[in-house]
This record gives sequence, structure tokens and C-alpha cells, in this order.
Amino acid sequence: MFVSEIIPNLWVCDYDVLNSTYFNNRNIGLYIHIYSFQNELNKNRNFQKNIGYNQECIDIQIKEINQNMRYSQNATIQRQIMRYSKDFAEHIYNNINQINDTLMYRRGVVIFSKHGVQKAATVAAGYLILKGDMNANSSIQVMKSKEPLFFKSFEFENENSYENVLYENVLKYVETYV
Repeated sequence: MFVSEIIPNLWVCDYDVLNSTYFNNRNIGLYIHIYSFQNELNKNRNFQKNIGYNQECIDIQIKEINQNMRYSQNATIQRQIMRYSKDFAEHIYNNINQINDTLMYRRGVVIFSKHGVQKAATVAAGYLILKGDMNANSSIQVMKSKEPLFFKSFEFENENSYENVLYENVLKYVETYV
């Protein structure tokens, strides 16, 4: 179970938290679910049972890149990564006002994904860029200060690598909307 409050009333978490009582008394107004096409958990929408009548849920489905794509030198694959990044950035931009409006009415926003440390953290970092007057690097540092696992690469468990091409590119695109 993983949950982190980024700013007051803005949380990033994994699926497991939604099946607990953690958010029962926190005046949540908006849930944002980020998942990839490959994620099997998106078929099992157990978290919907916890969403109340006066709460909204936004689903953002993105295309994930795999390790072979990430390190490919193929120009076509690199263009595909950039297209995926731009699509994800557009999803963030298109939903940013709803996130901001919910927070302005002093209601909570929960952004969640399978593990919460990459996709959900990217949306929260995008919010910091668009509404917190930060650049991509500053938003990543703020996110890491809240939770060291944010944007960490798990491909090489022995290394302290933070190379996450998709998410860094997404945040660079989000910066262009400012």
C-alpha cells in the first residue's frame, strides 16, 4: 500500500489504498485513474465501489513503453515515444482545470495507478508545473522530496537510476502549455 500527499488535498497512491478506508473521511471530490493499455488491473474496476455519489472519476489510458523501446536507437521508435509523451501531456493539460477546481473547493483529489510511482506521479508533477509555476526539473525534485520512489527506475535494482524517458518527456511537453 502506497500513498503520498503532495500538496494539501492532492494525493498520489496505488490501487491498494482505494480498497482501504484511508480516504473515507477526507472529502475526496475527484479520482484520477491512469493506466496503460497493457495493465490487467484496468479490467477489474474494484475501486469504483468506493466512489460516492458526489465524487467524479476520470480515466486516463496511456500507451506504455517497454525497456526495449526506451533504449532503442531506432528513429521510428524514438518518434513513437515522443508521440506517446505528447499524448500523455495532452491528457494532463485537458484535466488540469478540473483538478484545480476540485482543490479550490477544498475537496481532495486522488491520482492513482498500479503502483503510483510513475504514471500517477507524472500527473501530479504536471499539476505542479501548470498551476505551481515550476519547471519540469523542479517538479520532479518536489515529487522526489515527498517520496524517494517517484520517478525511480526499477529496471536496474542495484543502480540508483532515474532515467524515465517517457515521464521526463511528458513533463517537458507539459511545460510548453505554460
